[in-house]
Amino acid sequence: RLPEPPIRKPPPAEPVDPKRLVIPDDALRAGDLSFLAGKWDLGPRMEEVTPDGTRLGKSVDTLRFDAKGRGVYESSRENGFGPCRGPARAWIEDGKLRIETETCVGRQRSMVGKSLTCERLPDGATQCSGRNTGAAFKGSVAERFRAWLSKKE
Repeated sequence: RLPEPPIRKPPPAEPVDPKRLVIPDDALRAGDLSFLAGKWDLGPRMEEVTPDGTRLGKSVDTLRFDAKGRGVYESSRENGFGPCRGPARAWIEDGKLRIETETCVGRQRSMVGKSLTCERLPDGATQCSGRNTGAAFKGSVAERFRAWLSKKE
């Protein structure tokens, strides 16, 4: 008789951040963006590396919106380098939240725009994906990324 294989426990579930964006179901139907009003951290915090391999530090990106989806995108680095600011806008299209930022420019930093799509999953959670819109990212591994928004204020 063969020995019984060990029982493997599934990995523990990631703790859910209570500040993570949850898109209210009724907001999608009504096109209401008031749930987005306030300041949001945008993740993930990506390590920035120059073409010669110099590590510049992780980005710290935030979005601030009014109840109509008009906003501001701000990007800096964990080491304090930056920031830059640029316009952002949000809208609901085809039952999904769409967010676009334009290139932000600052005295020490500039950052390409981003395009985010967030959708409400059947279990009520929100899943977002993002794309860096700059030409330098086209076809690179950094062009597309999984994203999240977490309420800051």
